[in-house]
Amino acid sequence: MHRKKKTRGPRVSRPRRQGESGTAPPSKGPQPIFEALKDAGRPLTLDELAERLKRTGRAARARLIVELEALVQAGELVRNRRGEYCLRELLPLTIGVVSAHKDGYGFVMPEDRSAPIFLPPRQMLQVIHGDRVAVRTTGVDFRGRPEGSIAKILERGTQKIVGRLYDESGI
Repeated sequence: MHRKKKTRGPRVSRPRRQGESGTAPPSKGPQPIFEALKDAGRPLTLDELAERLKRTGRAARARLIVELEALVQAGELVRNRRGEYCLRELLPLTIGVVSAHKDGYGFVMPEDRSAPIFLPPRQMLQVIHGDRVAVRTTGVDFRGRPEGSIAKILERGTQKIVGRLYDESGI
């Protein structure tokens, strides 16, 4: 037996709400985001940023999320544990590349060519030579060098690691 297919009537879309559009307006670049964060003088949540930048529609908000994540990956912005965004320059962080030593310690060579920051072996457990990191200066070591702790790994310098993995007693 053949069943007759049901035909649907013409599709009617719901009316758009105020401030909502089908596509997001073209991006004005990161400058408005930087200005909003500078004016606030404190970290802002995604909702607060969207409100300040008047990006209320779904598409505009989605584009804002993409822009913010790109700026975080580039090291221009920092996202804290509460999900708030802040300008990197307002935080006491230094961006640089890790230089590892065979004895377990290492240094961060800042991009601004300032003095290298010492990383004790405990901090080196989470990074590898060549990683680009954001470092918080924590004090001075016994030799008078600035000492730091890793705040965030921005980019891995090594994509592949070659070696042998031994499984002994299930460990």
